[in-house]
Amino acid sequence: MLQKSLFGMFAAVLLVGMLAITACGNGGSNGGNVTPTATIPSGTSTPNTTTPIGQQDIIVTSSVDAGHSHDVTISGADIENPPAAGKIIDTTYNSGHRHTLTLTQQDFETIKNGGEVTVTDSLFGSHTHTYVISE
Repeated sequence: MLQKSLFGMFAAVLLVGMLAITACGNGGSNGGNVTPTATIPSGTSTPNTTTPIGQQDIIVTSSVDAGHSHDVTISGADIENPPAAGKIIDTTYNSGHRHTLTLTQQDFETIKNGGEVTVTDSLFGSHTHTYVISE
């Protein structure tokens, strides 16, 4: 009696599964062909490729001077390990030119410790831009 019940349940599950497979494979916009898709099983995770908070780059937009502004990217690695000689950094290219700005080792230390540094970039034409940098 138990064997008949188990066999009946197995047959029903098998029949429902076959119907589901048949329904998924028929019709559709791709002529009935099933396009395989990859799924990630639950409980797995993808590798963390983000940069740790203390090493993330900082992007700062300058003041608007001569009708435009520039951005500068401060390396998170340089903030974490301030270069002894400081660093000269290029700004983004805008209005046909770019500027440079210089950060000293002390500037990097100040930013790293939560402070704020105000820097003016190099002169181009008749203007400069100011950057207020903090983490």
